Amino acid sequence: MVIEEYTTNEIVKRLKDHDMVDAVDLVSEGRMILTFTEEEHARLTGDYAAAKAAGVNVSSVRFLSKAEMQEVGLYIFRSWVNMHITLVIQTYGAAYPAVQAPANNVWPLKLVTFFHNLTKEIGFNTSTSSLHLHTHTPATSVTPIPPSEFDTDGSSSRRWNITTPRGSVACTSVIHATNGYASHLLPHLAGPSGIVPTRNQAIALRAAVPTANLSRYGWVANFGNEYWFPRPLSEGEDQDTPPLIILGGFRIIVPGMEMYNVDDASVNPVISEALKGFLPKVFPGKYVEGREPEMEWVSRVL
Repeated sequence: MVIEEYTTNEIVKRLKDHDMVDAVDLVSEGRMILTFTEEEHARLTGDYAAAKAAGVNVSSVRFLSKAEMQEVGLYIFRSWVNMHITLVIQTYGAAYPAVQAPANNVWPLKLVTFFHNLTKEIGFNTSTSSLHLHTHTPATSVTPIPPSEFDTDGSSSRRWNITTPRGSVACTSVIHATNGYASHLLPHLAGPSGIVPTRNQAIALRAAVPTANLSRYGWVANFGNEYWFPRPLSEGEDQDTPPLIILGGFRIIVPGMEMYNVDDASVNPVISEALKGFLPKVFPGKYVEGREPEMEWVSRVL
């Protein structure tokens, strides 16, 4: 937990230092955890008590009752893009207890791109090292270089050969960051004793009200199986525009829970229907019943 908190703080600090908050869609409004059942609420209460007993600073964590989640109040919504400030009479709109905690949301690809560019900018490329990104270059195999091809003294620093459609690369070390796809190149990681791929599914659904009436939290529910957040509006957009909501989850409702599924070219229609109907039921009046998503995709393969 300490390492995770340090890493999070450092990422946010660097984004702010380099004026990249808006460029990577960083939103630091926090996380809201809805609890649909008493079991969920009891587990969160127990986790909170255990963390507090262990000396973790939990002063920023807030428990909200069902009544508080439906309470009408005056809220100040501030857009950091154009400094637009709006006073809104609203409720959270969900008839369930919740736990509010600090958290950040970011567009991962934009974040990785920022760190790639920053690494090159600060001088990683030297006479002895360099950083290059090759897109559309899948690795089709990783094979050891035979000892017979080592230097005459047996001290070759290039011990692996990476084959790609654009040619081969000899290297000293290989970092596999392919997650659920790892067994494609490393067969020994297949099966339950290796890395088990688990497919998830997500949609982009347009809300019926502006962001100010939704809050900018990242939300989770059902023991973390469902998660969603409003996309921040871009500079120049009317702040009263209903935002797109990114919603993922519901693999637990299908047999096998999408485990061992690495198909990222199709979606599960049963999960599609569950995703489409979820938010209108949880937040009456804030979403249109039956509205079709604007996009749908497989969000990740773990």
